[in-house]
Amino acid sequence: MRRAAQLMLDDAPPMFYWVRFYQNMERNVLTQPFLTDAVGGLTSQTVSFGRIVLDEDEALVVTVNPAGAAFHDVQLNDYWFNSVGDYYGRAASYNNAQTSLRADGTAMYVVSLEDPNIHNWIDPNGLRETLFVARWQRLPRNRQTAPAISARLVKLRELDSVVPADVRRVTPSERRAQIQGRLDSYRLRLRDS
Repeated sequence: MRRAAQLMLDDAPPMFYWVRFYQNMERNVLTQPFLTDAVGGLTSQTVSFGRIVLDEDEALVVTVNPAGAAFHDVQLNDYWFNSVGDYYGRAASYNNAQTSLRADGTAMYVVSLEDPNIHNWIDPNGLRETLFVARWQRLPRNRQTAPAISARLVKLRELDSVVPADVRRVTPSERRAQIQGRLDSYRLRLRDS
């Protein structure tokens, strides 16, 4: 009981803050990247947040400039701040090793309830409303470009006219192989524990 009471004291105020923060965000608009040190985060981390709300016939097209970060990722969370999918069975997150980049070095992701056959599809696991987080860690000191992110809400039927030709597409069998690769990586982590 003591532990439960302490958890309530420790966790309730920050959870209330973050849930209200997201609920007050405009739908399908991502914040410009900002350092997290002012809000208690890592001093070497830059983030962008968003509240994604989609209808079944919509997609949010997200473009990210990794800006040379040693690590960058995007992920979808539910309102408990848990990943909307397991790490290995769904593509609900991508790190820099899993992301397919465009010729110009940027990454384009598509968030939609239906698989659009884009390699960087972020799967919301059937949830129409999710919380979006993008992170850049250990950015180069003498970088040529700053981290950047933008989003555009489109109808699924418009996706082919919006997504450039150099964005990697996948077939259903390639998607299965991508998910299998995530599972294989996950199993590697467990092997040494």
